[in-house]
Amino acid sequence: MVLFAAGIVLSGNSPALNASPAKITQYYQNHHAGILVSELLINLASVVFLWFLGGLHANLRQRDEHGFLAPVVLAAGAATVAVGMMSDLAGTVAGLLAAEHSLTDPSLTRALLDINTGAHLVFFPLAVLTATLAVAIRQGAAGARWVGWLSALSSAACLVSAVIGSLDASSMVPPLGLLGFFITVAALSIGMLRDREAAPAAGLAGQPATAGQQ
Repeated sequence: MVLFAAGIVLSGNSPALNASPAKITQYYQNHHAGILVSELLINLASVVFLWFLGGLHANLRQRDEHGFLAPVVLAAGAATVAVGMMSDLAGTVAGLLAAEHSLTDPSLTRALLDINTGAHLVFFPLAVLTATLAVAIRQGAAGARWVGWLSALSSAACLVSAVIGSLDASSMVPPLGLLGFFITVAALSIGMLRDREAAPAAGLAGQPATAGQQ
């Protein structure tokens, strides 16, 4: 979550999609260093997030072996990462071209901005992921009850953001769903770490005493 937040801050304020090609090119040329670092941090965060998804999938499988929650969480999370990395790739290409002063084709410049700012598409699989997490938490498969409510609200907010971005790509997409998702992931991570630490302690407590201890 720290990597994601740092990457978003470093990316700066991108121009509107209806901005002139000259303004878009100027944005990439003036911010290409921050954009490249931003995309690197976000891609690193995506890799770590896949690791988190693997742990969450294994945790859900243990508690709901024949259910659908674990595979849906894994598939929705992987789709979220794939769409996000596609958007980041466009930003990386634009930043590299701008650094070499090779971003001279107006149509290419606008296409890269369109893909780079098409992050609202991420909210579709993210809405599925947060909704599934909410169901899993409400069923007692993971996390505290308040995290389930937060995940459900995040799912609704992500769906609203996806619809707004699809209807008007030039408008500001509300980030509330993303913020709620970040808090949900942090809470689930802390919960899984606590469960992992408690498991060895419970195992040691259940072992019979040795002859010396007796």
